This record gives sequence, structure tokens and C-alpha cells, in this order.
Amino acid sequence: MNHADQSTRYEELRGRLTALRFLFSTNPEAEQARAYFDENIREYEFEIAMHALCDYLFEVRRPISSDVLAEIGKLHALMGVDDDCVSRMSAIV
Repeated sequence: MNHADQSTRYEELRGRLTALRFLFSTNPEAEQARAYFDENIREYEFEIAMHALCDYLFEVRRPISSDVLAEIGKLHALMGVDDDCVSRMSAIV
């Protein structure tokens, strides 16, 4: 993959992950998880950001739509992440 392709891929991942930021609640208890997510997005640590989001959602048991779950699954596949996040999340959809 050349530099331009990699840059485009990173920007796509950044945009798609950032679009899921709304899933963090705005209450003060979520601030640390939201800040950790944002920091990892800024540093191009997308897999860590995804784990931060999934861990937060699972911890607070926030229901998500099937469309959001599908997007999380697509991002996992795009990044080559093989974990149980999507299956755990599907239990609270």
C-alpha cells in the first residue's frame, strides 16, 4: 500500500470512528472514556479507540441500533480486528 492509499484509509477510519463518538454519553462519568477515545483517534490508534468504545458501551449496557452494530462490525473487519466485541454488543442491541 503506498503512502497516499494508506493516508486515505486512515482518514476513512478516522471519520467512521469519529462518527460513532455520539455513543458516549455527555455525563461526567463518561468523560474519561470519551477523552481516551479521542486521544487514540488523534494518535491514529484506531484499534485502541474501537476497544475503548466497545468497552464503554458494554460497561454501561447502552443499547445500540442494529445499524450501529453493523458499522462496528464493518470497522472491525476493515481493521482486521478479531475479538468478541461485536458478539458481546449484539447481546445488548
